[in-house]
Amino acid sequence: MSQTDTFYLPNLAGAPFRALLNQILAALSAQNSGSQEPKDPFAGMVWLDTSKKPPVFQMRNADNSGWVKIFTAETPPTKGQVGLGNVPNYGATSDLADGSENKLLLAKAGNTLQESKLAKNAQASDSAKLGGKPASTYAEKAGTYSNLRAQATTKADVGLGSVQNYGITDSINSNNSKQYLSAKGGYDLNQAKVNKTTTINGKPLSDNITLSAANVGAIPSSGGNLGGAINFTPDTGDIITLDGKSALRRITQGGGLSLGCAHTLILGCGESWKTLADNVSATAEETHIGSDTSAYIYTNLQTGWDARKGFEFQQDGGFLPPNIDKTRHNLSVYSTSETYSKGEVYKKSETYSRAEVDAEIPKSGYALLDFGTITTDERHVKDNPFGNNTPVQVIAECQYQGVWSAIPVVRIGHSGSSGVNALYVENEGIVVQTARQSLATNSNYQCNAFEDLDGYLHELPCRVHVWRLTPPSS
Repeated sequence: MSQTDTFYLPNLAGAPFRALLNQILAALSAQNSGSQEPKDPFAGMVWLDTSKKPPVFQMRNADNSGWVKIFTAETPPTKGQVGLGNVPNYGATSDLADGSENKLLLAKAGNTLQESKLAKNAQASDSAKLGGKPASTYAEKAGTYSNLRAQATTKADVGLGSVQNYGITDSINSNNSKQYLSAKGGYDLNQAKVNKTTTINGKPLSDNITLSAANVGAIPSSGGNLGGAINFTPDTGDIITLDGKSALRRITQGGGLSLGCAHTLILGCGESWKTLADNVSATAEETHIGSDTSAYIYTNLQTGWDARKGFEFQQDGGFLPPNIDKTRHNLSVYSTSETYSKGEVYKKSETYSRAEVDAEIPKSGYALLDFGTITTDERHVKDNPFGNNTPVQVIAECQYQGVWSAIPVVRIGHSGSSGVNALYVENEGIVVQTARQSLATNSNYQCNAFEDLDGYLHELPCRVHVWRLTPPSS
């Protein structure tokens, strides 16, 4: 390393002055070499950076804000780095007869050319000054001469005064107003054009044409018939809108749909939809479902028809809740004038009338309450979904290994009990009370649906079926 802390020489005594001067001269002769940049650099300072391998020769830029790499210590500078990047590395010649393309003319050759040339404004009086040719070989300033090429000749002189000096292109897509189209471009255009004798639905293209929706196989905006399905391909978005508001929307890529409207929505079959439309409020933001006969709602159909659970709103206003299976109990054959074996409905040996059947099947609304996970010795209360003092019928069920079952309360030993019970309590709501010792035990002891249970269960999911009770029809 050969650097100095300063290049300033103050007034010093002899020995200190000589020592500082030697230090400055050493730094200058060694190009301020060192692994760290010189202290207090200034514009134009050079520095041999020895922290690089090989060392790099750098110079401080003009505004003294950074270093500019010039070359490395082991690599000589290039001609570009010394400002001669465009100068070819050619030899030199003074011989005007040397036709080499990789040589440069010396000044002597230029002098020789100067001495032997004819000035552009000179006039020759004899052939000696005209390259040895007679004066008659050259033209005068005025006159007509055959085979004469002169810079003064214009395009008008040769009959091309209207022709512009434009370039030429093959591209039929160019919009340059100062280019000519080549024959190749004209050929390409001819190949790409549509013949004016071509027709669309019998109408030639030689004039403006008007096409109707029927001409192009489309449905007019006033309406029409479709011969096939319409496939809506976007993952989500509106399929049908009414006055700009969504009526039918795709909500998932798998085919999920949202059906709705801003005001009243009517779903019906037979004459019901028209009767509803004529009688309900169109702006009440309500949903009305109508049917000329019974209306059905089903669930649990993913595993097949036989696994269905459902409700039937009967034509006479009756309601068939999910715990009564109409097909299994042959309710479709009942009439008010006949009596039937209770075995046809509940597998009993008694007989009863249709009115008695109606009494067994209350016309009611239905709700399913989720009580979450419950444990022993607890009391849970939820609001009655049909009003706090509306009479309802309730059944509590718990789930074990995917099976839902009612769990009767039974006594275990002298002081224990097992089971879950649901009750309707006026002024309070729907109550679930659990037994003290367990929620469920062996099915043959408690009469539940958990066949594989051997022992006791103390924590289970719980739900309660709620049916609103109304007086039966006569």
